[in-house]
Amino acid sequence: ESTETFTNGHPILAISQNGDEVAAVTQGRVSVWNGNTGSLIGQLPVDVTAMAFTADGSLLGCGDGKGMIRIYSLPSCAEMAVLPPASRGSPITSLAFTRDRLVPYGSSRDANSWLLAAADQGSDIIIWDVRHKSLRTFCRGSEWTTCAVAFSPDGQTLASSTLGYAQLWDVASGRSLLMLPALTVGATTVLAFDATGKQLVCGGLSGVGTASVGLIRLNPDHGIHCLAGLASPVRKVWFSRNNELIAGLTDNAHVGIWRIATRTLLNVIEVPIGDTADCAGGCFDPTSTRFVFSAGNEAISYDVVTGDTLQRWKLQFGLFDQLQWDGQGTLLLLRREDLEQPKRRIWRLYALESAPTPKLLLQQPVPNWILRDLALPFGAKYILAWSRSPNPEIHVYDTASGRDLWHETTEQ
Repeated sequence: ESTETFTNGHPILAISQNGDEVAAVTQGRVSVWNGNTGSLIGQLPVDVTAMAFTADGSLLGCGDGKGMIRIYSLPSCAEMAVLPPASRGSPITSLAFTRDRLVPYGSSRDANSWLLAAADQGSDIIIWDVRHKSLRTFCRGSEWTTCAVAFSPDGQTLASSTLGYAQLWDVASGRSLLMLPALTVGATTVLAFDATGKQLVCGGLSGVGTASVGLIRLNPDHGIHCLAGLASPVRKVWFSRNNELIAGLTDNAHVGIWRIATRTLLNVIEVPIGDTADCAGGCFDPTSTRFVFSAGNEAISYDVVTGDTLQRWKLQFGLFDQLQWDGQGTLLLLRREDLEQPKRRIWRLYALESAPTPKLLLQQPVPNWILRDLALPFGAKYILAWSRSPNPEIHVYDTASGRDLWHETTEQ
């Protein structure tokens, strides 16, 4: 006969999304079974207060009464990560996993990378980067004891609950999105999104009143479609040629790529850091399968779906980057660079081809004025260059010949 461990009178249990793995705390340790056969997978010598499986059942997270979280790989039951308390170290009350869509700079996205949301008795809600064992986001402002946490299916929204009510958070920034109406006066211990992420079930205890379960229908946009997944302000956006995809660049050098119709976040990519974000360039290829980004000393081509790096080009440091494919299918890069002799700042037009070194096609013919901004319109037939001295002027150049087609003085 086994002795179960209880939290607030309830057994500590967990089940994977497909039901293939189940876990329970018995006799001061965690037992894991195969949900189909009932056979014991293994036992973990830890006494925990909350548990959760990843969606594929490959990992089991276990939080204890001192705020420590241990993560075990299955079926080996080997300890792969220990996450220390992020603050005081209150008992962990709830855990939840979601896939991490961040593609680190210079590498490909790990298909088995995860984020872990952890709530504790002191109302803290932490989102951990499991791969790097580092804190990703801190959701501040929850009250009382945080009883449960749950990620939306797209992993961009986190629901949490305390005594009587639930709250929604932006996963990327930790910003509070919405306070949901109270359903009970007791602890709201159960949260679950439906498969669409548009409905949330909340289940509560009686407290001094009666227990209740509620189904809340969520309307995320009210006519304005919000694309979630980025933590910093967005400075530039680029549409794919078929208008099915959009990419946005933030101040902290992250590019998010979404499918517009479904608002699905495909990837968040850590891109090269240049000067300020508004000086970087980006462009989808004509087939909408690649996204190219350039800033500072580098240009990189990425696979839109996987986030994998396809090609890299080393550059002289530059500003005001503009990327476009021309009518012949050549990828062109227009940017401002420094000319050493004589000491000037001029525009240069490059072709980014299969070689790792860009091919110089054109450069500013008379470097006697200082560039203020550049533009390379769709189709890359023309170059627009705006100077600020000696006289503010706009010049239009032909990209085939480099000829100055037209220029006009501006007011500033």
